[in-house]
Amino acid sequence: MKAPAPQRGIALIEFSLVLIFTTIAVLGVSFLARGIWHATVLHKAAYQAARIVAAMPEDVFRNDSARTAIPAVARRIFLEVAADAGLESVPAADDIAASCDAGTCTTVMPQQIIVRAQIIYLDPLFGHSVPVMAGVKHGLIIDAVGRVPYAAD
Repeated sequence: MKAPAPQRGIALIEFSLVLIFTTIAVLGVSFLARGIWHATVLHKAAYQAARIVAAMPEDVFRNDSARTAIPAVARRIFLEVAADAGLESVPAADDIAASCDAGTCTTVMPQQIIVRAQIIYLDPLFGHSVPVMAGVKHGLIIDAVGRVPYAAD
């Protein structure tokens, strides 16, 4: 009878396989956690902008020149809140929209203020590698919507 061949180096192979899978799992969880944090900050910023616009007096909605400035005010507030939270991926000004009810703010008093924003999230910590590994070509698209009923005077 022959003696079994020694299994030299098998522990090293097992350790390297476990290390590779553990590293991929930790990086994936970290990427998703940072994506969820970005989504939370964006939703809070959209809500904050909608809340402040909804608290504006009726005169702003009745005045044509002031009413046209409402989306710009919402954008500025949104960007300030996102910057205060330390958000790396901030949406461009064109990707932030404010509306009254389902359309633009017109002469009719709104029932609801809606602020929407969208970013394509690419984590600067991992660069472009994690979304590509996960099968996402251009990053994760995060949509944020803040809806607040208009609080008339």
